[in-house]
Amino acid sequence: VTLLMADVVGDRQVTGSVVTGVLSSGGLLVTAVYIAAFGPAHQSLKTFLSILIGLLGTTSGTTCWFITEVPLQREEGPPIIQGRLQDALVAVYTGIRQLPSPLGVYFLLVMLTTYGYTSYNGAKGQFFGLVVKGGTSSGADVCGAACSPAQVAFNDGVRVAGLTDSMQVVAFVYVLGLPCLVHRFGTKRVVAASIVPQMFLVLMAMSKNVAVDVAIAATCSLTQATINLLIVPLIVHVKGHGQDNSLGLFNGALNSAVCGGQLLNYVASAAMVTSSMGYALPVLVGGIVSAVAFCVALFKFHISMFTVYEPASEPPAAATPRDISGEGVYVTRKRSIFSKWLHGKGAFSSPANQPAPVFRSADVIQEGYMLKQGSRFRMLTKRYFILRLEEKHMTLGYYTSKEALVLCSETPIGPGHALYDISVEGHHRLELRHGTTSLIVEVETEADFVKWKNCLQEAVRWHQAMVFDGANKVTSYGKKCLDDEAAEALARQEAAKKQRETVAKKAQAAATANANKPKFLPSTRPGYQCFTVSNTKFEIPVDYSYVKTIGSGAYGVVIAAEKDGRQVAIKNIQRAFDDLTDAKRIVREIKLMRHFTHKCLLGVDDILEPVEIATFDDVYIVSECMATDLHRVIYSRHPLSEEHICFFLYQMLMVVLLYRAPEIMLGCMKYTRTVDVWSLGCIFAEMLSRKPLFPGQDYIDQLHLIMNALGVPSDDELYFVTNARARKFMNTEYHTRPLAALFPDISADAMNLLERMLVVDPHKRIEVEAALGHPYFASIRTVEDETVASTSFDFEFESEELTKRRLQELIWDEMRVFHPIVS
Repeated sequence: VTLLMADVVGDRQVTGSVVTGVLSSGGLLVTAVYIAAFGPAHQSLKTFLSILIGLLGTTSGTTCWFITEVPLQREEGPPIIQGRLQDALVAVYTGIRQLPSPLGVYFLLVMLTTYGYTSYNGAKGQFFGLVVKGGTSSGADVCGAACSPAQVAFNDGVRVAGLTDSMQVVAFVYVLGLPCLVHRFGTKRVVAASIVPQMFLVLMAMSKNVAVDVAIAATCSLTQATINLLIVPLIVHVKGHGQDNSLGLFNGALNSAVCGGQLLNYVASAAMVTSSMGYALPVLVGGIVSAVAFCVALFKFHISMFTVYEPASEPPAAATPRDISGEGVYVTRKRSIFSKWLHGKGAFSSPANQPAPVFRSADVIQEGYMLKQGSRFRMLTKRYFILRLEEKHMTLGYYTSKEALVLCSETPIGPGHALYDISVEGHHRLELRHGTTSLIVEVETEADFVKWKNCLQEAVRWHQAMVFDGANKVTSYGKKCLDDEAAEALARQEAAKKQRETVAKKAQAAATANANKPKFLPSTRPGYQCFTVSNTKFEIPVDYSYVKTIGSGAYGVVIAAEKDGRQVAIKNIQRAFDDLTDAKRIVREIKLMRHFTHKCLLGVDDILEPVEIATFDDVYIVSECMATDLHRVIYSRHPLSEEHICFFLYQMLMVVLLYRAPEIMLGCMKYTRTVDVWSLGCIFAEMLSRKPLFPGQDYIDQLHLIMNALGVPSDDELYFVTNARARKFMNTEYHTRPLAALFPDISADAMNLLERMLVVDPHKRIEVEAALGHPYFASIRTVEDETVASTSFDFEFESEELTKRRLQELIWDEMRVFHPIVS
């Protein structure tokens, strides 16, 4: 009956709202009186069914008395439930999509407040019985006179919950004065104030005082009464009394928010009642959601309505452009985020700071109402279209109405647009297509159809007109505009990229500076200082003052420090003896650096003494601080002259994977010093090209790259390969590119030296002595500096069984060279 009454008097919004509110409150009052008189329905089932049958008979008879049946036409078939249900769902969905922005906000308010109210009202019996009274529900409805105190307490709580329905009389009285409140304070304030009582559900969830909880339950009815009774007046206020079906459509859409809020609450509450708070948690969440609704009403609800009754009259006069500085100006408005989301416009991905368009009336080419076809359901919606002239193109935009000028969407008509006449009998339709997207509109009269068709054709032709571009070549105006916009966009992207790079560099520099800034800690050793830098703990003598962090590698962190005015590098190898293989390499490194004393080789200045050998764990190696290293030189942006390359090559000696000689990778156990010559040749090539010559990922890949550059070696050159599979692999034919083709710009001497260093056969590879005498080094060679070690390096320690203790002793012995007094 309530729905029927709302539908019958829908256009008379005051009567409809008040009558439906009275009927709803009256039903709750009848329920409360019944519970007070007869108890719960399941305990007086016969009486309950008798009254229910009487009420249903009365209401059904009343309905049949007032309703007139309309017979179906011949062409109409009997109603199909599935079709009716689909029509109803489509109508609700269409109504939600077409909600204007203010009603969209109200849709959200209805859903939030319904959620909050249902969080209490949906399980009020359990809330009062279990939470407030502290009873138990197990068997409480069938225990009768044998109820335990806990069961009695639960039944008392259920009875109190049922009696709270009688408090709906508060809402019944309140709605009678609602028109006066709206007239005095306005809809915005009334709606916001009405949500405040429901926010007290937060207090209700924490209170076990029956009087307080009943009072909160009574005042919560004010929120629902206000929100629900203002639905129809707000729709009429926003849309007017038009002859279309928008009133019923929007009414159904907003009432669907009630169902949405209830459904959401039932799903959420079912999960929350299993928590330790029980039925108090849904009530608490309902109060929080109501607080969110209050904020929405306060800051996002912008309907200025001071009367709930608007007599049927002609729609207001069409808005005219504003007069600004003597000329008419159209000031449009943006669609709300909620409305964009409902209409699938990507509201959350579009720029939020983009203003709504403002344009002069003199720039308007054509305007008027047309029916726009939707892209999903192909339904026609009346929209106000404006075709206007801009600097480089014409823009077609459509708005919710001429009065509101709320922008739905707009399309700049440019290159690639085409206009098609797709009219059918009785329907004047145009399609504006661009690629796979299209806009289909229908014009009501033939005269307006001709006007719109001519204007849109002119907009398309305008972009196809021929003009001169910057190179004095003929092109279309649309293409020129497109090229100009692309160039501007590219320039903006480049500027933004440079800006991002600058910001990133500054941020990285700041992060590096903060990371490299030492954090000092208390030291346990007298005369020592302790600090952390780059997540590494240093404990060094106070004679050294920290300067900066140089870098970190596989074996530790290196810092620059100053002692007695001289800058040194301190390498900290933490937990050096956790891996015995790595510890063995550290011993070898220290011994080699101590053995060789040459100005072109880095030596060891000191090894900081540990506390004792038993706790010896971290190794500190002090050496001369170099200004840079070869890796930074090769990969820097500074040009590297041949003199630089010549000077560096003259000093180097190292063996790593990228520079490993073929005989080592092919398993030759007896190799000579020429393996170092191969390595120097690889580094030489890397300095020449500023990139690795053979950047292999493993041995197989490395050998592939070598044979691609040098060709397949003969069997005689592979004399050192004893493995048959390895020899077969090396005899495979490869596409070869001459080595000289990889370095077309280097000198003849440099090319000759490189070719003699990169020879697969170790016997044919140039020796170190011969390489030093090569003409390539003639300009810088100093024979006096080419010293030969007087003693051989002692590799005896390599043959020992190197336990952790033995490795500690070996490094301890090296340290005692610098600190002989250490016991």
